[in-house]
Amino acid sequence: MGTTIRSRGKSVVLVCVWLLAAQGLTQAASAEIITFEFESGSPQVVPGDAILCLVRLSDNSTPLVAYSLDVNIGGEPAIVEKVTGRVPPAADPSNFYEAENLITQGGGVLHAGLSYINDGGHGGVYATALNESFANVELAAAGHDVLAQLVIDVALDAPLGTFTLDLGVSTALVTNVGGSPPQFEDVPFEFDPVTIAIIPEPGGLGLFVVASLALLRRRGLGFGG
Repeated sequence: MGTTIRSRGKSVVLVCVWLLAAQGLTQAASAEIITFEFESGSPQVVPGDAILCLVRLSDNSTPLVAYSLDVNIGGEPAIVEKVTGRVPPAADPSNFYEAENLITQGGGVLHAGLSYINDGGHGGVYATALNESFANVELAAAGHDVLAQLVIDVALDAPLGTFTLDLGVSTALVTNVGGSPPQFEDVPFEFDPVTIAIIPEPGGLGLFVVASLALLRRRGLGFGG
């Protein structure tokens, strides 16, 4: 799947910044890279388990004052229909992972009223963060580039197969370019949707293999049969 490049100004955080500054948004020239990093190292999960995923701003070069993430479940329509409601990003345990968060580790403070994570109202999760002082923060050190930690619950009745984790149209990065009142730029970004596999539990897979071999033997098709 090809890399997607977006520059958006439609997120709640952008609207709030725009109102507070009474200024429009212009577009920055370079593109940042948003990546998904899985705790397990591999985007695989069994039904009834959860996926932990860090959303990072890889190789960040533009100081930021705010950002928003519009995370959706995607993929083939037939698969999405099957997993909708069975593989939801969970807003409550998802968080900004402040130990490595871009804003907090860059010397900023997450704005109490305008930094939050909710369910997005579309089967996904929406996160928006703003530095309380409205000043830009720069990448403090390698690894201090997390935008959010997502928790994606997979129901026991989730079908086996694959789906994608994608970023929707309200995803945005914002930088403060100065001025009085301040002016803000909508920073373009790139990302690649990631494919997540729902796989059977090892024990369940073993039972399936044993049962299949037994059936083949009964039919005279098994090894040595």
